[in-house]
Amino acid sequence: MENPYDEVSKSSDFEKNMGRAALGDFSSLSDGLEANSVAQAELYRSKGWVRFLSVICFIYFGVMAVAAIWVTVMSLAVAGGSAFFVVLIIIVMGFVVFRVALVMSLISSALKRLEGSRSFWDLEAVMGENLKVWRIVGILSLLGVVLRFLKL
Repeated sequence: MENPYDEVSKSSDFEKNMGRAALGDFSSLSDGLEANSVAQAELYRSKGWVRFLSVICFIYFGVMAVAAIWVTVMSLAVAGGSAFFVVLIIIVMGFVVFRVALVMSLISSALKRLEGSRSFWDLEAVMGENLKVWRIVGILSLLGVVLRFLKL
């Protein structure tokens, strides 16, 4: 049985296009990306879920903003402003939630553009924004493990 990738790596067109890409000319690669129809359909189906989670995160951010204001007002009225640390934590968490919501909204918009154009550049934009979400999730997961380990 032959390795199907041997033909690709030995192709002179492949080497020529990779050489252009190494020099920063990606025009020859824009049509080189192919995905089967099942992969494309699954990618486009995720657009609605990504938009839904983005809206949920924006709503959660609004709730956190209201909570921060409420805690600030209550701490000034009752405890003389002693809940500053709690408000600071709520603000930081709200910023993270807002960032995730914004990036997920960008992913959904990029998926919509990709569905219409099917270009390499739009696929790259979707994957770049997707990486940002998973980077944030990874950092927060690591932070959660460290805080749990420290029993905070």
